Amino acid sequence: MSPDGKSVTFIAGTGNNVAFFVSDIDTGKVLPIPTGQWNPQWVEWKDNQTLLVSLEQTAMLDDGVPAPGTRLVAIAADGSKVKAVVFDRSLAPDSDTYGDTGNLVPNIQDDIVSSLPDRPDHILVEVPYQTYVYPTVFDVNLWDGDKTEQMGTFRNVVSWSVDQNGAVRAGITYTDEGSSGAYRSQIIARAAAGDDWHTLPFNADQVAFSTADPGTLYALLDAPHRLVKIDIASGSIQNVLAEGAVTMLVRNGALIGYDVTDASGDNAISYIDPNWAADAATIAGALKIPSVMLIDRSTDGKRVTALASRGNRPAILWLLDRNQNPPNLSPLLGDYSDVPDDQVAPAQWTSFKARDGLTIPILVTLPANAPKTPIPFVVLPHGGPSARDDGGFDWLAQFLASRGYGVLQPEFRGSSGFGADFEARGKRQWGGTMQDDVTDATNWLISQNLADPKKICIVGASYGGYAALEGAEKEPNLYACAAAIAPVTDLPAFIRDQRDFAFSDSNIPQIGDNSGNLDAVSPDRHADLIQIPVLLIHGQKDYTVSVQQTEKMESALKNAGKTEQTIYLPDADHYLGRPGDRLTVLNALDGFLARNLGGAQ
Repeated sequence: MSPDGKSVTFIAGTGNNVAFFVSDIDTGKVLPIPTGQWNPQWVEWKDNQTLLVSLEQTAMLDDGVPAPGTRLVAIAADGSKVKAVVFDRSLAPDSDTYGDTGNLVPNIQDDIVSSLPDRPDHILVEVPYQTYVYPTVFDVNLWDGDKTEQMGTFRNVVSWSVDQNGAVRAGITYTDEGSSGAYRSQIIARAAAGDDWHTLPFNADQVAFSTADPGTLYALLDAPHRLVKIDIASGSIQNVLAEGAVTMLVRNGALIGYDVTDASGDNAISYIDPNWAADAATIAGALKIPSVMLIDRSTDGKRVTALASRGNRPAILWLLDRNQNPPNLSPLLGDYSDVPDDQVAPAQWTSFKARDGLTIPILVTLPANAPKTPIPFVVLPHGGPSARDDGGFDWLAQFLASRGYGVLQPEFRGSSGFGADFEARGKRQWGGTMQDDVTDATNWLISQNLADPKKICIVGASYGGYAALEGAEKEPNLYACAAAIAPVTDLPAFIRDQRDFAFSDSNIPQIGDNSGNLDAVSPDRHADLIQIPVLLIHGQKDYTVSVQQTEKMESALKNAGKTEQTIYLPDADHYLGRPGDRLTVLNALDGFLARNLGGAQ
């Protein structure tokens, strides 16, 4: 929402593309602002007249590996003026760069450190400018393009934070701890601009300043994961605000609140700023739900937008309008607003014991009016693998349920959000105990008389696509079909691709680095073991998992004489952000499941 509370901006699908829109709250007039071949990633207000937009395109590195390329663009809210913030000066000749020494333009150029609300036309941006990893902070004039360096590359800092005055006063450093691939992330901070820097003795992932006390720093610490309040001068923890799966809510470098996700995927949101806390309580109370996620509040506090959802129903953006008497709370925008509540299939958390006794959480979605007898099921392992299903509205799970299929989403070991020990159990377990958990979850479905044992298909995207293919190879009698969207299929090649990116040596040990062992759990090496039909789908602009991974699997299946269908999406990214790409995937899945499961009842 704009600072004056008169307009909102949002990103939405339009046809087969994605664009962002500016909507006048009072008149309802909506202005679409297309971005051509660039995909909008986020949009925020600099002031009432200016929007800041992050745009992304897939770039190709010299060895053919796709990589993200982002640019920051300033746009007048009425669409009359556009200016790209471009960093195009070459780095020093001896700098570390992506691939070829001639490729010196930073790929990522949209990282705003502060929108500097008190300085018209200026923002702070950090960009890897002097090296290809560690960022420099620039003060940028949006309209004339002038850039002034505020903080250069320093002490292996990978991200900077500023206080409420726009002074760079904290950073997160990454230090290589040796051949183990481990990195130590620490905080550096200073009491005031111009003072000496001090290293604080904590492993931290993120920091933010206090709006009330310039001597206070909030930090999200690792091992154990907790949000703490730190006195900068003494370097001591004053108190612990939250533990577990915590997300910091930050505005212009300052912490306004935090979100804690429990094991069932429910969120508990707390606000430090008293005005935000009061507004959140007012809206949550009116909607009769535990908490809401505030998106914005106008400078005068008379208009507030908040995102709220009930259970796994689509979220709705609400507007609290105190310009009206009495104040009015009304829906403003909605995710999947055309989906009626009575068509959203209920999702239920439960758990079971894996073969080694470990408790594995699972999310089960049954179609509306499901019979008491076993039904066709889709096993849907998530991507990551250090990720999780959260129990909210899931477009893919709900589509499958709308077609009459039950959906099982196993939170196999290695998933995040269930404790550090549970997540660590997934290290180097691609094709190992993580896969066993998916198999055990499927067998649990059968034992509970939920799934027809002859009508189970395994479907997944990214790591989930890998798990689908591994399931087809390792359990030829358990699944009737397998569908893999943007899957990893060749682990040694995947690791080689990762080496093109910063800090790959911290990620690779999570998978493993012994090529012989990885061959044994690479699906493209064992296509001959697959006895069921396979559907492969991949976007050709996927920079997270190269489309070459699916090309290798397609070739391996064809050479082994297996039944396969492969679909390539020319302009799709890893996350299928464009509406047309999602529709293509859903239509393909719909037909594939109908052919191989005989259709749902």
